[in-house]
Amino acid sequence: MRSFFWLALLVAAVVAGDRKAKTFLLPETARFHLRPLLQAFDALGITEYNGEDADSWHAAKYTDDVDLIWSYEYVQLGAIGPLTRRHKVNHLPGSFVLVSKGHVYETQQRLQAEHGKFDFNFIPAQYRLPQDVDEFSAAFRARRDDSHLATKPNDPLYNRRWLLKSQAHRGVRFFSGMEELGEHMHTNDMVAQCIEPLLISGHKFDIGLYVAVTSIDPLRIYMCKLPYPVSLDNAADLESYVVDEYLPPWEMPALRDFYTELPSKTREGTSHFAVLKKHLDAIGLDADKFEREIYGDVIKIIAGNRAHFIDAERTYRRQHRQTQDNIGSNFFEMYRFDFMVEDNGKPWLMEVNQSPNLAPKFFDSGTDAAMKDGIVHDLLHMVGVQSPTDKRSPPQLDAASCADRCKDKASQLWDMGCWSCDQWLSKREAQTLFEAATEHARRGKFNLVYPADKTYDSFVSGGLSADDNTFAAYLTSFATHAANEPSQVLDALLCSRRVDCSKHGDCVNGACVCDVGYEGKTCYISTGRKQREEAAARKAKKEAEQADEEAARPKAPAGVLLQPGNLREAQDAPMYPRSMIVFLFCAVLTLTGAFAYANRKYLQKSLTKSS
Repeated sequence: MRSFFWLALLVAAVVAGDRKAKTFLLPETARFHLRPLLQAFDALGITEYNGEDADSWHAAKYTDDVDLIWSYEYVQLGAIGPLTRRHKVNHLPGSFVLVSKGHVYETQQRLQAEHGKFDFNFIPAQYRLPQDVDEFSAAFRARRDDSHLATKPNDPLYNRRWLLKSQAHRGVRFFSGMEELGEHMHTNDMVAQCIEPLLISGHKFDIGLYVAVTSIDPLRIYMCKLPYPVSLDNAADLESYVVDEYLPPWEMPALRDFYTELPSKTREGTSHFAVLKKHLDAIGLDADKFEREIYGDVIKIIAGNRAHFIDAERTYRRQHRQTQDNIGSNFFEMYRFDFMVEDNGKPWLMEVNQSPNLAPKFFDSGTDAAMKDGIVHDLLHMVGVQSPTDKRSPPQLDAASCADRCKDKASQLWDMGCWSCDQWLSKREAQTLFEAATEHARRGKFNLVYPADKTYDSFVSGGLSADDNTFAAYLTSFATHAANEPSQVLDALLCSRRVDCSKHGDCVNGACVCDVGYEGKTCYISTGRKQREEAAARKAKKEAEQADEEAARPKAPAGVLLQPGNLREAQDAPMYPRSMIVFLFCAVLTLTGAFAYANRKYLQKSLTKSS
């Protein structure tokens, strides 16, 4: 029995050492469109689960072996095993209220009734036939007879067109009279208000905003700094509302001069949103108002559904026997909000994509590959995938240090060490705030838009939680203190291994020391291809010199010596290779059997002598 006991301890130690590596599960075999995602996993040192039932939802139950579950399609929530606080899943329960076109318009109507039409009038009116025919008829007549709508002498149907979206095939057509709907009244087709589009060089366009919701409680909404025209096509084509062909914005004559650098595989180029704002200013539209509206629309539609998201997660946890203690910590989502711009500069939300396609587009003049690679890399880095051995919690001060250092909670909430002091934060509150604060420090190319702007507090359904208020207070304290003592603020940002520095720097005394060619608190910003190439050349030269020295040096005795140069690899390597585990297991079984056989023979011999 002792042999088996020591074997169990050995196997447990090996498994614990093996799980220093972060692991993801991708239960899909079609991956041609997920290249940026797989590259980001590799760059961040997150390896794919390759155990039993890999590439299928059956593996989702092995949550001891998986840290992140990523699915391009809807998540099979019932297949997921027990979730601890460190686990991450890339879809929010209840997202249908945003990504289903019918539901998102119903959400706007509900929020209009609660907050008024002034704040919730950014989704075009839409009606399902025949069930909504009465409501549509009333809206059609009201729009037709509205004398306040703008008109154009050369276009009598301007602002009075409607769209008919067929369910039988992918396509739309314009109509302007009720008599044109006779054959469609019983087809379940959709009719929608037609937005007269703003044109750029004669082409209509949409804008895609990449939005990350990293927590529902406390509510945290991040928006990528790189809004991007997702479609650009000729408005004369009636099928232009369903765009297949895409023209890059830097090829448009009206925008071309605003681009100082074209995007490539390695460089994102000039900001597309900055170019669009310059164009709006040039044609006499208020670019700042446009930016406020488009960001505000995103925040309001998400905040207005916060209570729904919390209820959906609680229902999931109750039905599948998951703990209720981790509400808001396990699930996140990246959406793409697609907006069309009306010719008066007003943005209209056309749809929300739950799993935006991140496959890059290539043109003779450039590509958006670097932009999309950066988005998914920064998303994963911001979310912060953890292995079971990653123990991340805020530092703690003793009573004497608390009395000397932590005197004012309101102004010193930025100082993580103070959170454990008497009458500051409970252990759960401190851990929740620590996760939010360190996530904010890793945000990369994402901007925190809520709760950074408190203007939208009144739109949060269900009201603000205690964790909402604590995180908002932390941000205020952080911003104020960072302006006065930025070096002390940075001291609170901790790392423990090279992977915490994006694998582009070493963790020295809790802070990242970046490799040549990278910068930022966690070394996530590349400073340019030239610097990386120079660093690679220096590294190759040094390795060649070391190889020459090694070849000239007398051979060491057999065995593996742990030299300083491979300490980094040793930190993330398993304690024992799997082949050694199998060998040790078989050896222990063999020895145990041999001991048992020898013991039995010895007893038989003793009994024979005594008789």
